[in-house]
Amino acid sequence: MRCGGPTVSVCLAATWPKIVRDLRQVRMLKNPTEGEVGEVQRASRHDLVRALAPGYGHLSKSEKGQILGLLCEMTGYTRKYALTLLKDPPPDTPSIKRKRRRLPSYGPAEVELLRRVGW
Repeated sequence: MRCGGPTVSVCLAATWPKIVRDLRQVRMLKNPTEGEVGEVQRASRHDLVRALAPGYGHLSKSEKGQILGLLCEMTGYTRKYALTLLKDPPPDTPSIKRKRRRLPSYGPAEVELLRRVGW
């Protein structure tokens, strides 16, 4: 089935129940986001949110509730946080953490003076 154009909502209505069933089956088998030690890995939770987010806005209220409930159960997120992530999913690439360097407090003249004093 090809999805696009004005039939997007019809296409999503046809495919989302299958996605919900698949998520329930995965949940019964094992939590797919568990790490080796049992903690849930953030990257895999975000992958799950990114997979569900594109079609979430086109669903009916009851289908949104089902998806939201399953997502909360699988990831441990609160409903409000899961809703926020579904409306604005996290980016594919993690943000780059830049180390902020402190500017030097003393100039070369002050450093030389402190060396002479012995401090």
